[in-house]
Amino acid sequence: MPHQNAIFWIILLIAASNLQAAEPDVNADLTDALLCRGNPIEAVRKIAALENQAFDRGFAGMSYGEDMDAKDIVVLKTPLVIAGAKASAVIVDLASSYSDFNGIVFAVFHGDYRRVVDQLGLKAVAADEVRVGKFEKSLGVDLDGKLDDNCPNTIGLTPLEKQGEFLLGCGWCNG
Repeated sequence: MPHQNAIFWIILLIAASNLQAAEPDVNADLTDALLCRGNPIEAVRKIAALENQAFDRGFAGMSYGEDMDAKDIVVLKTPLVIAGAKASAVIVDLASSYSDFNGIVFAVFHGDYRRVVDQLGLKAVAADEVRVGKFEKSLGVDLDGKLDDNCPNTIGLTPLEKQGEFLLGCGWCNG
């Protein structure tokens, strides 16, 4: 019997370590969503749906609203870092209310936006053009990874009025 008990605990420990290894790297998945890799909305909503598993796993999620007013938010214990700038939450908002920013999956970052513009290869966009942000980079593909000339996934960045804050995220034609 003692051997069976020891074997049970060994199997349980192996199973638990495999479960931990199988958990998604939330920060990497959210960074990918912000940079228009994969399906950004689906990635954030999947993580936000794990809301009851909360901060002991490094994040907390929340979803509310309906249809075009639906919002999903993932708050992170360890911030995302892109080119030295940090963000502690990622948002899906189909009807973003920010001026000069039309990202659907985005975060408010704190840091030097110019470093991010340089690292991501973003280009300034004229104020009179339809755009995701004041700086952007079109990826030329849609959510399914197919070439899209009309409404491609686009990384957008818009500095905010508060010094050192900017919005960074992924947008495309919604509808």
